[in-house]
Amino acid sequence: MSVTITCPSGLLSGEIRGLQGKNLAILDDRQAMQSGTFLDKMMKHCWVSTADAGSYELDKDGAPNWKKVLTGDRFYALLRVRCLMRGSDFSFQADCTRTAECKPYDVHLNLLEDIEIRKLGDADREAFVAGNRLEAQLPDGTRFWFRLPTGETEAKAASLGRQARNLIPAICMRITEIEGVPENGIRSY
Repeated sequence: MSVTITCPSGLLSGEIRGLQGKNLAILDDRQAMQSGTFLDKMMKHCWVSTADAGSYELDKDGAPNWKKVLTGDRFYALLRVRCLMRGSDFSFQADCTRTAECKPYDVHLNLLEDIEIRKLGDADREAFVAGNRLEAQLPDGTRFWFRLPTGETEAKAASLGRQARNLIPAICMRITEIEGVPENGIRSY
């Protein structure tokens, strides 16, 4: 079974399917998970055809170059593959950390109905297509420029390991410029 999806950026649509039996070993590929290449490998087997690539680069087989695809689109495609393979119902037990008396509780989600999918705004999509350079302003009025995360960003974060899980390195990986701050001063700013 396959379905046609349109990713939240509005830049990519195509047909996906669940993993086939011969490809199930990828689900146990710890190296791919740790290196940030799991999704790339998974989608290689699950992307059937591209209806519209938008500005995304395609490989020789006509599939998106998943390293260049926005993280939101990557996650959405993977979520939809999961729904094809296991259905949209997802249940898990969450730990309560508020007090010592808290007990674990059950969470039930319908992945297609209970998760809000936000579309990428027109201005942000245009900025991404024009080189992935977006502008924002800090509360004090200082302008800064950043890029939206892609598969390459995820792989870089995976290579940094624990360091990238901290907020500062994760932010610094996305910020390209801060008004009046030299490039090598972004982290300390």
